[in-house]
Amino acid sequence: MFYRFTNQHIIVLTPEHLLEIFKHKSLYLSDRSTKKIPPELGQLSNFWELSLHNHELAQLSFSFQNLHHLEILNVDNNQLTSVPPDIIKAQKLYTLYLYKNQLKSVPGTFSQLPQLRRLYLQNNPLAESEKERIQQLLSECKISF
Repeated sequence: MFYRFTNQHIIVLTPEHLLEIFKHKSLYLSDRSTKKIPPELGQLSNFWELSLHNHELAQLSFSFQNLHHLEILNVDNNQLTSVPPDIIKAQKLYTLYLYKNQLKSVPGTFSQLPQLRRLYLQNNPLAESEKERIQQLLSECKISF
């Protein structure tokens, strides 16, 4: 079961909304002009899929500490300049969508994500040397530049 918010259904994502969706497994927040996600999002430990694409997020302002079941994270088409180091707490992360952001590098700690098999980095300002480093770092992962 998933929960989807669109422009027509919700204006602001509040902690009260998060409590309502806590029982669900997937959350899609898309096509919004949200600039910040409440830190309480990191408490949604049941989630296996989280989609925060098409926003104006400059950073992920929640912790991955409790996202033990997260397998798919989609944060494409935002304004991210970095990925939080504690993303490695999401040990089941299998697919990570980071394309169309402002990333110039990815953390070396990505190598500590044992299940990561798909990484999408298209349309980020990554230097060729950084792309080579990422490919070496994640040799078992299918990476799209």
